[in-house]
Amino acid sequence: MRHAARTLVTDSIAPLFAGRRSVALCRMTTLLVVIISTVLVSSSSLRILASEPHDAIVRSSKKYHVELRPTPSDAVVIRRIESKKSSTIALERLGILEATEASTAGIWWYQNALVFFDQSGDLLVIRLGNGQFIGVNLKLSRPMPKLPESLREFSKRHSIELSLRLLKSENPFERQAAAIVCGQEKVERSIPLLRDLLKDNETYTTNVPKEWTRVYYVRKAAKVALQFMNESVSNVIVEESDRPTKRGR
Repeated sequence: MRHAARTLVTDSIAPLFAGRRSVALCRMTTLLVVIISTVLVSSSSLRILASEPHDAIVRSSKKYHVELRPTPSDAVVIRRIESKKSSTIALERLGILEATEASTAGIWWYQNALVFFDQSGDLLVIRLGNGQFIGVNLKLSRPMPKLPESLREFSKRHSIELSLRLLKSENPFERQAAAIVCGQEKVERSIPLLRDLLKDNETYTTNVPKEWTRVYYVRKAAKVALQFMNESVSNVIVEESDRPTKRGR
């Protein structure tokens, strides 16, 4: 990002000084603009990107290595460990475009998702943040927008048990996803752990829709989950103003 900003600014400024008084003046001005632009680009980018999951979701077994990505053309990448062959599935084939989160950096269709293998290890189950289950037949590289009823029951039970474990995960995105599942499924066993997450300090900063705001996103998910179960929650800060300094604007 910084290198790109430096190249853009240098290429834009240098021609303005061509053939004028001083090459030294050109270099000094270019350097000054590069420094200012680098500060602005890095500061604003960190603020914007902090609200988005940066990494692909990766799951591996003895048979497969699978990645979920924010790129529509290869939303699911399947690598077969024994044959070392790879295949991809485009986002449109999953049939979930209406349930996606988009940003300038990609389409975060797997945001707040839980991802796991079924008992056979040949099917990947994805529980989306809205509660929808989809599957991927890893043998055939074929999406399954609707799971069979028997597999759906297994997936629902497993996602609840997995969420109870992930509420203690070191990964804040996993804690957030787990809290959302526990709220949607009204898992009463999760209430003490959800209350612990009301003190979670992970944040991102956003200026959407208008003012700069610091969001305690794990706390927020835990609070909503508890309210789903008619639990009383008070005096919990989930958002607060976070105006940048003049230098960071």
